Amino acid sequence: MNTVNQWLNQVCQERRFDCRFQPIIVADHPAKLFGFECLTRVANPQRSGLSVFDLMRLAEDRSLKQELHRAVLDCCLDGLAQVPMATHLFVNICPDLFLANVDAWDELDAKLSKHSIAAERLVFEMVETDRAPDRANLFQFAVQCRFRNIRIAVDDLGSQPNPFAVLNDIQPEFIKLEMELVTGCHEQSYRAKIVKSILNLARELGAISIVEGIETAADWDWICRQRADLAQGYYLGRPHSSPTWHNPIAPQELTPLTF
Repeated sequence: MNTVNQWLNQVCQERRFDCRFQPIIVADHPAKLFGFECLTRVANPQRSGLSVFDLMRLAEDRSLKQELHRAVLDCCLDGLAQVPMATHLFVNICPDLFLANVDAWDELDAKLSKHSIAAERLVFEMVETDRAPDRANLFQFAVQCRFRNIRIAVDDLGSQPNPFAVLNDIQPEFIKLEMELVTGCHEQSYRAKIVKSILNLARELGAISIVEGIETAADWDWICRQRADLAQGYYLGRPHSSPTWHNPIAPQELTPLTF
């Protein structure tokens, strides 16, 4: 086994991950917290710059993808036990983890039961992959999620292969707009039209929109005027090692909110 494979195996087996929690707030009630996204990096001084997405690319080349996804999900679910009640935890997930492992759903159920966590507080963010997923498998993934009251977010809609087929097959409760589209879009009319169109699409589909990449007051002001539902970004709250929120917009109110 080569050095990279050994290191990847150790990362998975020893759960060498560092979880950070970034707040997601209600856009028209900026003093109210909806939940946190769990962001995971490698807890290793020699490779501390690697995100989980970097790891996934390495793991994909070495047939370790399933092990990595399982290890990351375990760490995120441990984090859910820390998240304040009446708020939600968004976890990046690749449906392949559940489609290729018949025990994955049972393992998830056991983990939630162990921590006495209500499944409806969990939102799976379906991350983009380098290949279009099998549509029948996607539908089964969505069925299993809804059977458990787990909600689904399509992450980075603009980066998904065949995004409209994905929307049709899984009918997500949340649609996320990636940072690359949102940040500074008020300064670029064409990109702003794309963002407006996706927000309108989410409303038409009855999905809750989440905009990432709110980095400045100007970003925030523009997005609020477009009637987005939820928002996250450095301007609203940086990732933190624990699920705490120091609201820079309205620090006097910290009332969790459930949609």
